[in-house]
Amino acid sequence: MSDAVRLQQEDFSQDEEIRALQACSKRIGGIATFLGCARDFSDGREVSEIRFDAFGSMALSEMQKLRTEAIERFG
Repeated sequence: MSDAVRLQQEDFSQDEEIRALQACSKRIGGIATFLGCARDFSDGREVSEIRFDAFGSMALSEMQKLRTEAIERFG
């Protein structure tokens, strides 16, 4: 795992990410993930795609802050 916190647009393997995380430390107590699917309808209309947008540098900065806080609180 090259970066502890990162944003990426490319596809990735959730299993590979979990293995890389586990390889970083033997002290990891648990890993939680979420995998979701979008509905194909909304408000009575068909949905053909879903898009997520983020202000990259702000999102990355906030995720780094959350990581730092978690390390400080929980070790």
